[in-house]
Amino acid sequence: MDIWIELTKQSAAITYNNLYLLTDCFNRISAIWQQCVESKSIIDINDDYTIEKAFSSCLMMLDISHIHSFLYKIDEISNETIVPFNVHLILSVASYFARYLSSDHSWIFNDRMGVLVALINYVEQRIKLIKTLSGSIVECIINLFWNLSDRIFLVPILVEINLPKNIVNWLSYSYEHCVSFISIIHNLSRHDEGVDALNKCNTIEIIKNYQHEKSFMINMERLLLISMILAQLSSPEQLKCDKRIMNGVLNELLQRTMNAAKNE
Repeated sequence: MDIWIELTKQSAAITYNNLYLLTDCFNRISAIWQQCVESKSIIDINDDYTIEKAFSSCLMMLDISHIHSFLYKIDEISNETIVPFNVHLILSVASYFARYLSSDHSWIFNDRMGVLVALINYVEQRIKLIKTLSGSIVECIINLFWNLSDRIFLVPILVEINLPKNIVNWLSYSYEHCVSFISIIHNLSRHDEGVDALNKCNTIEIIKNYQHEKSFMINMERLLLISMILAQLSSPEQLKCDKRIMNGVLNELLQRTMNAAKNE
């Protein structure tokens, strides 16, 4: 893993403006990463230093001029297929390590906020156009934000790049990944700054409309998430007026507790 991190850092430095070198380096990075995946013992998720260096290396690679430019292009150029492959790889690796970030790693984003903004821009430009998100760079970006939002201490950073407003908008564009979007909204709602940002986006009404329009698609897991979002975004007065919100959450949690007790 140390070799992969060092190679990634060096690649970001020496290939900053050289697409041909970038392609060659990515081939090596990809091969070493595959070895890491196949030999799970190489990746120690409890090693904060490794997590920090690996994730920061991914952001560094995404900040390379060629990749940064690619993320801001509306039309993908056919002869640059190597760049989408590279971006897909780095996003997948970043998403993996994002799950293990701790509050000590917040500094990583200090000089890389532009990367997160570029990722949001990429999704914003394409989510209305592509027929399926499965296996796409858009899906990789959504997964990355899902994992980042699950680290609650990062929510203020995600609020700063305007993710709450964007994620609420994306919910209306694509139902293929509505579970991801709802999960991200739920994660954001677990932090006070996330609650404030979501309420400014009229999220309660949007979620209720989604719940009404797509009721046939909503299973119990999704309903629980929606109920928890509404509960966390609502004021005490709103909760009193709409007791169904709390009843839905409490009933489901009670049932799960009872089921868990039976299985013990």
